[in-house]
Amino acid sequence: MQSLRPQPQSSRMSPLFALKLTFPAQDFQTNWTQCSLLANYMAEYTAYQFTQQERAENIISTVANELLETAVHLATPHSDLTLHLEQHAAGLQLEVSLLPQPDLATAYTAFLQDLADDVGEQAYMQWLTAVTIPPHYFNQLGLMMIAHDFSVRITSVSLASERICTRLFIPNEELQA
Repeated sequence: MQSLRPQPQSSRMSPLFALKLTFPAQDFQTNWTQCSLLANYMAEYTAYQFTQQERAENIISTVANELLETAVHLATPHSDLTLHLEQHAAGLQLEVSLLPQPDLATAYTAFLQDLADDVGEQAYMQWLTAVTIPPHYFNQLGLMMIAHDFSVRITSVSLASERICTRLFIPNEELQA
């Protein structure tokens, strides 16, 4: 198992609650609106506990949707995706496990390593103002946006089964600001 970035401390503790779903990638690849429906469900499932419920719901929904759209884009058509949401004392952790398309796996893990190293204003603005789409596109701008705008920490782990697990951690401070 190779980690591109240290896991958040809270991911090693028992969650306060958890939700885990497994679904076929192809269902979401043929109907992209399912990404936002599932993201909204997860947001409503967890946001009620925050004092600024509407803010928390919007952030959770946005972050979950970007993660799902990326995972669906990366996944091989006849594979499954596993989505895992955990509430920890310090924040929310979302995790998606997928079997990536072979031509995107290396580009994706390299992008996440770059993202872990720098989500600076200059790199973010380059993506926002880019005229052309990169040859290996998998929603890079969406991931960069949630890391930049919402202080989301992104971790990727390559699993022995050739699956990639991507973890996002949203600190409570971001959800309650």
